[in-house]
Order: sequence, then structure tokens, then C-alpha cells
Amino acid sequence: MREPVMIGTGAGRARGLVYGAVLALAAASCADSAASEASARAAAEAIGPPRTVVAVVDFSGSQTSHSVVEARAYLEKVVKGLSYGDRLVLLEMYRSGSRDSVGSFVQDMPEPVRPGAVTSYDRRQLEAARRGVLNALPIFFDPNLVRRVPTTDLLTTMHIAAEHLHDAGEREKELLILSDMLQSTPRFEFEGARRMPPEGWVASQGRQSLLPSLRGTCVLVIGPDHTTPEGQRVRRFWGEYYQAAGATLDTGNYRLRAPTDVVDC
Repeated sequence: MREPVMIGTGAGRARGLVYGAVLALAAASCADSAASEASARAAAEAIGPPRTVVAVVDFSGSQTSHSVVEARAYLEKVVKGLSYGDRLVLLEMYRSGSRDSVGSFVQDMPEPVRPGAVTSYDRRQLEAARRGVLNALPIFFDPNLVRRVPTTDLLTTMHIAAEHLHDAGEREKELLILSDMLQSTPRFEFEGARRMPPEGWVASQGRQSLLPSLRGTCVLVIGPDHTTPEGQRVRRFWGEYYQAAGATLDTGNYRLRAPTDVVDC
């Protein structure tokens, strides 16, 4: 192999060596930066298990305008985090039974053309699908509905949500409930814990197969006020309810306010 040739002597030669060292360091830095960016991009595009996310939105009169705005902002973050093969179901809260006519929206995210090899075309398709959902949100969050719905039927809504989750197949299951969790129907009134189900009601419903099947579902609730004795009673009810239905509702996932970042359920 030919030896590298050094030109110049004394100070000039020294400057040449320093300049060469600087160039070498700069090249190494650029290589490290490029590798870091490539690594970050690969991590962002890593395709995990696909999910079905059912998001239930509450427009009832007990909801504040601020809570609805916060719910929409959090939902936008969820949409931007959808990945290849995910499914999002938007479901308006039912009001007085299963025959209600309420809004719903279902969107599947595309899968890569070649599994395991994400291309620029795949990225464009995914981004287009996300934009489609984001464009639908203003229609779904109809200002004419917000705070004008007199009743809230969470119990019926959970059965409808369970059917969507049953259709998830092999996808991971997440149930996002944007609500104050106050059932408000002629039979039960949770606001102020005025007419709560009696002791043993959940167990009785389970024995009669009247609970929704939410086995394997991770639940995240945003909006209920659990800072009062009445709010704690409502919280205990839902904790018992979801446990009996086979779902997981961690203590930290029953929140008054939306988290800054999307919760990894």
C-alpha cells in the first residue's frame, strides 16, 4: 500500500496535521449524527403490535366547555400517534339506550406494502390516513351538541364499545373514555352520587351475563372529578365494573385532566 505523503515542514506541516485532525473529527461527528438520526427514525417507524383504540366522547350537559376542548386536544395527539395497522373508533356517548342515533367513525391505518420494510410511500399513506381522521374531528365535535345532551348512558355505551373491541381480532385493545363518568338516566344518577347502583349490583349483572366483555382491554378515563367523597364513590363503582368486565383500569389511568403526553396504555 502506498504511504501517505506529507508536504511541508515545521509550522506549515504542523498546521496541516491539525487541519487534517479537525476534518477527521468533523467527518466522525457527521457520521455519528447521521447514524443517530437514522436510529431515531427507525425507532419512530418500528412497527409494534397493531391496536384498536375505541375513543368514547361525552357531550352531555355535565361536561364543561373546557373539558370538551381538552378532550379534543388529547384525541388529536392520539391520532397523530396511530401507527401502521392500527384502528381508531370514535364513538359518541349514548344517551338513553341502545336504540339511540349517535355519531360514530371508524378508520383503519394502512399497513406497509412490504411487511418489515417501511418506504416513503408507506409513510405518505399513513400520514394521509391520520389527516383524514383529524379532518373528521371538527364534524364529530359538533358545537351544537356540546353540553346540550340532557342524559348520559355510559352503561349502554360500554356494551357498544365492547362490540367494536371484539372486532379487533389479534390487535391490542384500548378503551379511551373522555367523560366525567356520570351516568344520568331515569334509573341511575351518578352526579352527586344521588342514585348509585346498590351494593352487589355489578356482581349480580355478571352472574346474569349482563356486563360487557372487555377482557384484555386497557382502559384510560379522562374527565371525572375524583376529588370529592361522591367522586370517590363513583370511581370505586367504575373500578369494580371494569374489573368484573375483564378490563384493566389502573389507578393512574382514572384522571381528572388529560396528560401532557399520550399515555402508553
